[in-house]
Amino acid sequence: MSDTRRIAAVVLLLGLSTCFLPLFSVSPPALGKTEWSAWDIFKLIASGPNPVEWLLQTRIIRLWAVYAALASGLLLLWLPQYLKAVSICTMVSLWLILRYGSDPYSISRILKRQAGWHEGTLIANPEAYVLPALLVFLLFVLAIELKIRPRPGEP
Repeated sequence: MSDTRRIAAVVLLLGLSTCFLPLFSVSPPALGKTEWSAWDIFKLIASGPNPVEWLLQTRIIRLWAVYAALASGLLLLWLPQYLKAVSICTMVSLWLILRYGSDPYSISRILKRQAGWHEGTLIANPEAYVLPALLVFLLFVLAIELKIRPRPGEP
């Protein structure tokens, strides 16, 4: 495995691990927890009375799409011409994060409706900004590799 593939694999795995990091702080605590990760939110929604309706909301689909694109990028590393495919997955993930983000207001509404907690404050933790930074770094590494690598048929 080349160095670029290793770097991409590590960055994508770190990006996928953010699904389990506590990205949001809730005050007052909801369901006895003050720190919430994306995985906690998915579990809460799935345990509700009508999980399909909640899981098909556009905000939740966008959150799922970010992690699906990261997982796809990780799987595409095994293609012979992986640079463009992984770059596209990375750009899609970054676009979804920057365009729609981890909107605390919408997640707050989901927790209010699903968990029945009263109106409170939901704050994004500093760890929420790790994923966009990782993806920008990965795009930078992939762009350098695309520039350095000779095109087929060139010396």
